Amino acid sequence: MSPPGRPKGEYRRAQPEGPPVSALGNLLVAARAIGHIDGGLDQLRMIAAASSDLTHYQPTNSPNNTSTWHDAAQRLNSLTNQKG
Repeated sequence: MSPPGRPKGEYRRAQPEGPPVSALGNLLVAARAIGHIDGGLDQLRMIAAASSDLTHYQPTNSPNNTSTWHDAAQRLNSLTNQKG
């Protein structure tokens, strides 16, 4: 389920470091509103991506990390009454 106010199926990735995403978004929308930036949402996203260093984190399959993810999945499944 998409967060309120977002198009269906659209999600944001967490950005653990760097400039706050909401501040950058607010700046870009304000610049567009006063005519300093042309284009739509796709153009604003391209500008945001080009002006920030984004780091994507993926879980690994190392022996220490696998058990941590397995334990977390079991806790989640128990909370949502799913069988894992």
